[in-house]
Amino acid sequence: MTNDRINAEYIEKLLKVKATLTIHGTTDSTNLDLKELAKAGAETGTVVIAENQKAGRGRLGRQFYSPSHSGIYMSLLIRPDEKTDTGLLTAYTAVAVCNALEEVSGEKFGIKWVNDILKDGKKVCGILAEAGVENGKTEYIIVGIGINVYPPNEGFPEEIKNIAGSVFDSPADNARNEIIAKIINNFFSYSKGFIEEYKRKSVVLGKEISVHKRDSVKKALALDIDENCNLLVKYENGETENLSFGEISVRV
Repeated sequence: MTNDRINAEYIEKLLKVKATLTIHGTTDSTNLDLKELAKAGAETGTVVIAENQKAGRGRLGRQFYSPSHSGIYMSLLIRPDEKTDTGLLTAYTAVAVCNALEEVSGEKFGIKWVNDILKDGKKVCGILAEAGVENGKTEYIIVGIGINVYPPNEGFPEEIKNIAGSVFDSPADNARNEIIAKIINNFFSYSKGFIEEYKRKSVVLGKEISVHKRDSVKKALALDIDENCNLLVKYENGETENLSFGEISVRV
């Protein structure tokens, strides 16, 4: 029988960085749990992990589907210093997760700007960063990571079944524990010099895309990603724009 329950002791043996783990069976949201810990003084390296989220949160106010025993739902706390570029931390997290998944699974993964992780064109991971700001200063950043490690027993919900994928087709011994440990090791080894690696993992560059704005969808060509992880696009009318945030889809 496959053993893949989340195990703090197993994870801690694989850690190469200082981290404090809290593991829940079920919670509303690991980001919300970690926010309370951060307000109470928790330090960089604090990590909250759950087997299940009842109200997992994604970008743009969406819910992140978080069923039991098939995924990884974790949030990591960092208190930024002068070496931390808070604007780039989310993009860096995408590289950290991508590398962890590749190391454990032996498969290839790509990044859809800004921070979705894809396998074979389907989303296997979402990332949500939230900053705690007091008196105009960023006191902490919480980065939430949700990964579909295995297909859920009941299948993905109708609204996402055509776009959601999983890292593995079936459970593997300690795969989730190993992925969690590698993500923690990678994340807390933050370095600014990751943009070239980010670009190599991009599934967007050179592709025709659709840029979704509040009141329109515009076709464009993805030209480049700069040192601040802005996406340079060229629209059909020849105009270019440097996108610092937003929603895009790759045209197929």
